[in-house]
Amino acid sequence: MQSPTVITRLQWGALPFRGELRALGTVRQIVVHHAAGYGAATRQEGARQVAALQKLHQGPLCNCPDIGYHFLVDAGGHVYQGRPYFRGETLDELPQFALGNHVLNVDSHKLGICLLGCFHAEGGECSDTPTPEALQALEQLLGYLCRGYAVRPSDILTHRDFVATTCPGEKLYVALGQVRDRLSLAGGYPAELAA
Repeated sequence: MQSPTVITRLQWGALPFRGELRALGTVRQIVVHHAAGYGAATRQEGARQVAALQKLHQGPLCNCPDIGYHFLVDAGGHVYQGRPYFRGETLDELPQFALGNHVLNVDSHKLGICLLGCFHAEGGECSDTPTPEALQALEQLLGYLCRGYAVRPSDILTHRDFVATTCPGEKLYVALGQVRDRLSLAGGYPAELAA
């Protein structure tokens, strides 16, 4: 089981985490979001946009200790590390994750993944379409995390499953259902996790 290539915080120029890292705990669910903007297709653009999101999250509007998500994916299929790992240095080591800030008041045991872009239905406030590269990278990352942390594909959820929001946009919501189905059919999970 090979981990996806992840662009580290050092590589995208992250600012330091503010405050004390807290452990996420056992990963039980993975929650997918969109950035509602911050689109990028190249690694260079992606690094700038991820850094901009971190500044937003650490700024006075959000006042968070760091970027809220654990991973971010751009339209070119590049995967970026969000929050620092609580224990471990690389994804290959199946690190323990730090607690995120991506689902209001219920972040424990939930990994957050954010696709850069805005994926509302046509005619909405913004209506990017998730690229094949982004969806392939997302599927690879989700498959690795599900297998490594014993998460059922049915426990891959979205922001709107927890709060009244349009996130991750209708287009990504539909595409994620197809990704989840493929992961369930792909196997490689313990039998009790195949559902």
